Amino acid sequence: MASKKKQSAPEKKQPQPSAGGKVMSVYNFMEEFLQARSNTLFYILLGISIISGLVLFDMRLSIGGDDATYIQRAHDFLKKGIFPFEQGPLYPLTLSIFVKLFGINLFVLKFVSCLFLNLAFFFTYKALKGRIPYLLLFLLLSFMALNAFYQYFASVTYTEAFFLLMQSVAILFSLKLIDLSNTQKLNYKTDWKLVLLVGLFYLLISLTKTVAIICVFPLFAYFMLQKKWDYVIGSFAAFAGLKILYELTVRSIYGAPDVGQFQSMFLVDLYKPQLGYETAGGMITRFFDNANTYLSARFFSIIYLRSFQENFIAVIPSLAYFLLVLIAVFTYIAYRHNKVVFFISLYILSLIGAVFFGIQSKNTQWRLIIIIVPYLILLFMFGFYQLTRKEVVLQVLFIGFFGFIIVSSLYNTAVKSSTNFPILKENMKGNRYAGFTPDWVNYLRASEWCGDSIPEGEGIIARKHSMSFIYGNGREFTPIYQVPAYTKDSIITPDSMVSFVQQYHCKYVILAQLRANPLKKDPNQIVNTINVIMGRIHDKYPEKFKLVHSEGKDEMAEVYEMLF
Repeated sequence: MASKKKQSAPEKKQPQPSAGGKVMSVYNFMEEFLQARSNTLFYILLGISIISGLVLFDMRLSIGGDDATYIQRAHDFLKKGIFPFEQGPLYPLTLSIFVKLFGINLFVLKFVSCLFLNLAFFFTYKALKGRIPYLLLFLLLSFMALNAFYQYFASVTYTEAFFLLMQSVAILFSLKLIDLSNTQKLNYKTDWKLVLLVGLFYLLISLTKTVAIICVFPLFAYFMLQKKWDYVIGSFAAFAGLKILYELTVRSIYGAPDVGQFQSMFLVDLYKPQLGYETAGGMITRFFDNANTYLSARFFSIIYLRSFQENFIAVIPSLAYFLLVLIAVFTYIAYRHNKVVFFISLYILSLIGAVFFGIQSKNTQWRLIIIIVPYLILLFMFGFYQLTRKEVVLQVLFIGFFGFIIVSSLYNTAVKSSTNFPILKENMKGNRYAGFTPDWVNYLRASEWCGDSIPEGEGIIARKHSMSFIYGNGREFTPIYQVPAYTKDSIITPDSMVSFVQQYHCKYVILAQLRANPLKKDPNQIVNTINVIMGRIHDKYPEKFKLVHSEGKDEMAEVYEMLF
């Protein structure tokens, strides 16, 4: 009788490897699922991004005034030939094309921002697809498509949507150049087009935002670390050559700016160049002040982990410093595991340095960090992704945490759209003032009256001159930004104020009660620069002011003829 074979103990079933040779996990399952449906999911998210921008579409201009200023600069370039050197010329120059075609049409100019933002969405996908894990890619795209802070720029004429577009294309071409460097030496005869495109888009970035002039240096640093000296020389030559060509061309036609683009970053006050430049200690203080503002407060508000308040910023220094350390640690992790994310981390570091060193710390607008947020989120996701790869529970927590941010974005977008839609409906019906608080309605109506009723050639002083320009149907207004204090012992006398005002050669002035805090009506807290000047004159010469028009019975705006 045949002997029985010895029965061996059943083998312990081993986890099956994924296509990449790694043990199956939540991450691997998600990776395979998302990769197989990547294009379909992208177009779904692109559609969601477009819808988010449209439901949040805002036909009003921001009361900050910068967005109106960009439109006015575009108009002045067309009508007066004034080159828009300040704050980066490229965006006003681009807007001038649409102003030329459609006039000062707010709907068209704002819809262009929607186009820019969604093109940035498209090029971000093209740049990162296949270069980072698909899970991270689609978490990032979901955030961009749904986040109300990000989608805000789909309908405002600030530079951010345009900058995000230029940035996404620059990174796309940079990654193509990095891919090329991984396979061959730089061939100047065949690769010059790609090198020039890289140099061109970094030049365009620097011409969109003044502080972004150093954003090309991460590319140089990356190639230096890889000892790709031919790529260092090629990319530097392309950028420097195009920059020199641009400067020579513009200066030969329009002359030199009062303060160079790079130098303006170091001014103590951008609007008071007479105060000079920051000291080394002042720059360091500025960096940490901005880090506290933008990392501990603004960034966490944008991702809905802290409440958002426009004018009150409760900074948490330890939180800001923790994030700076985390950025450094995750940059090192990226260097070890993914050179694409490592390059993006170098870009983040340069842009953080540019913003935190280059922006005066009293400027706390949350929009100044939005250009960093998408790639900063990517770096944080990648760092945590790498740290949680070996534990399924941690993987689930990772997906849950960033999923919470996305769901919070969806919820807040839905809430804001429900508030915005009735206002948008009124705006589309032709009510230009729907959605503004009464102080602004009165001010803008007064500006419109001035545009229609005051004779051409007569100067009009207004605190928010660019807003008055738009709502005054293209009428020029003269701004006064600060109360002068140049008299003996810094005492402002009525006669010194008369002399000060007379230098503007204006016959009319708008006196308004614009709220210092847009959310709170307080007659003792208003934007009072012009009111203080005129009030001091009125104390001695009340007969020198003649009321010619007023708007509103509360928080009113008044137009005076000045008889001096």
